[in-house]
Amino acid sequence: MIGMFTKFFVLLFLLGSQTHASSVDWQLIYEGDEVGGYKSYFDPNSVNVVGTTVYAWGLTDFNKPQAVNFILNTSLSTLSYSEVDCQLKRARSHQLIAHKENMGRGKVVKRVGMTEWFYPPPNSADATVMLITCKLIATLP
Repeated sequence: MIGMFTKFFVLLFLLGSQTHASSVDWQLIYEGDEVGGYKSYFDPNSVNVVGTTVYAWGLTDFNKPQAVNFILNTSLSTLSYSEVDCQLKRARSHQLIAHKENMGRGKVVKRVGMTEWFYPPPNSADATVMLITCKLIATLP
C-alpha cells in the first residue's frame, strides 16, 4: 500500500497553482509498484528551504484510478504542497488536491487541508522519497 507521505506528499514538491499543473516542468523523483503503479514528481522551481526543512509542490501520477474518501476510481493524480523536516525525519502536507485525470489535469475531486505529521517507516517508499528530498537540499547553493 502506498504510504501517506508519498500519497499526500508525493511527494514532496509541487507547482504553485493547482490549476496550471500541466505547465510545470515536473522532475521525476520516484516510481513505485504499489496501488497499481505510480510516479512521484516535484517542481524544482517551487522548492523553498528553511534550515533543514523543505517546502515544495509535488505531483503523484497513478496508473490506475485511486479512491478518494472511500469513493472508488475517482483520482488519477494528486498535487500536494508539502513540508519535509529532514532533521526529525517527518513530513506533512499543507494542501492536497486530487484530480480526475493524470498529471494534475481534469476536475478537482477533493481538496484536503493541513495533515498531521507523518513519520515514514524505515525502508518504505515514503522513507526513500524523504531521503531523496533531504539529499536534494544538500546540493542546493
